[in-house]
Amino acid sequence: MLLLGKYHCRDKHQWEWSSCTFHPLVKCSCKGCKSDVEGFVENLQCPGEPHHSANVLKCEFHALAYEVECHGRAQEAENKYVKWMQIRHTYGNDEADDDDTCEESALQVTEAAIVEGRI
Repeated sequence: MLLLGKYHCRDKHQWEWSSCTFHPLVKCSCKGCKSDVEGFVENLQCPGEPHHSANVLKCEFHALAYEVECHGRAQEAENKYVKWMQIRHTYGNDEADDDDTCEESALQVTEAAIVEGRI
């Protein structure tokens, strides 16, 4: 999400230390090369063409606003993932796969920790 907000929306797909990994940097230009479902071509048979973002944010204000939004969403996802991993570690099963169960399990774990004096 952070890379999407910082580079991809500005149609930048390679930068000094890395590149977009969720799409190919060069795509088939002849429409005849065999690719996987994500568009990656193992053996490009044509010259190819660079990948371009469908909706490029050219206004710096809008690009920055999008970057901030992506950062917030990445933080939300990280928080949800950490909670999911805590429950998964505690119960050792798939209870954490359901959001409602995840919330209930987190509450149960917290209450048990308070009762046992761990918190």
